[in-house]
Amino acid sequence: MAVGLIFALLSSASVGAQTEPSRPSLKSSVDSNDWGPYFDLGVEKLRRHPQEAAHCFYGASRLAPDRAEPLYARWVAFWMLDQERWIGYLLDEREVLRRPEVIQADSLRYRAYLRNPFVHEGLSILLFEQLPGRFRSDPATKGWIAYAAGDLATAVSLLGKAIAADSVKSLWVRQMRASALVNLGQIEGALAEMQALLRQLRREEATTLARPYQSKELVLYSIGLLHASRGRIGPARDAYRQALVENLAFAPAHRRLAALTLQRDPASSASELAQAVELDGDDAVLHSEYGAVLLAGGKPAEAVAEMRLAVAKEPWWADPYFTLGRALEANGAPDQALAAYRMFVARAPRSAVMLSTAEGRISALAPR
Repeated sequence: MAVGLIFALLSSASVGAQTEPSRPSLKSSVDSNDWGPYFDLGVEKLRRHPQEAAHCFYGASRLAPDRAEPLYARWVAFWMLDQERWIGYLLDEREVLRRPEVIQADSLRYRAYLRNPFVHEGLSILLFEQLPGRFRSDPATKGWIAYAAGDLATAVSLLGKAIAADSVKSLWVRQMRASALVNLGQIEGALAEMQALLRQLRREEATTLARPYQSKELVLYSIGLLHASRGRIGPARDAYRQALVENLAFAPAHRRLAALTLQRDPASSASELAQAVELDGDDAVLHSEYGAVLLAGGKPAEAVAEMRLAVAKEPWWADPYFTLGRALEANGAPDQALAAYRMFVARAPRSAVMLSTAEGRISALAPR
């Protein structure tokens, strides 16, 4: 059985409006403001109760919209609900690919890659386990199975053998091997794989028609993240800028360029985030980061506007409420700041770093 299109990026369309499902029930001892328990419960339910798992992953993604894992899991849960639809997707059936709900689901996968191009994709093995037939015994498939099982060292070895046997046959092999290497902390090895993948994409671009599932800007973005993780600012900046050459509307590159310049040039950082927000105005994470930079730059009124957009788009997410409270205080609105801090405390997981600070501000601002 084919492993599938691990590196498929069909659409960057945002997820449309939908009815808010209620949060799944958790044990009373579990922190219901923490995304992790919802995600874990979803994983537990995914094989036998995919609809319930989808609700769990939805809750996790709304509590932590900055995380890749719940978004990717929502994509898996969507396909677990309909085997026939999944087979049509694997076969690139146009009728399936054009369905609005499929485009919507693929936007979740794409968003997950934007959050973290190296997000672990092991849950996808469940999609193939439900299909008829047996897995092949070639190194690529065996490596993928090891990756899904969390045996990353074995996966790296087997996927390396697959690449050595045929370095151009399957692009997803390099991407998955890079993901395994990142999760093992072997950044230089992952960087080598992503650079080889980029060279391969460019060679194929010159000799074949454009492929709908390949995104050089995302590969360049991934390369930039790897360089940045090692403090190599110049190479990271070059990679992000090359990603923008590939796609001027690629907002995440602006976001990462902003992070590179935040300490030494806050004005440039704000400018990059302003462009990112303009390109992807539905992303609450971008609004939240832009608001924080504006506040640090002495523009509390503008920061308030951005943070209000962030909390409107992701009302379950705690973090923006804290920054909103700080911005409102700085803007001379203590009563509104008090309300924002209280909303933060009501939504924050018990492990939140700023929880005690917010509680202190509530004590200071509350009427006596």
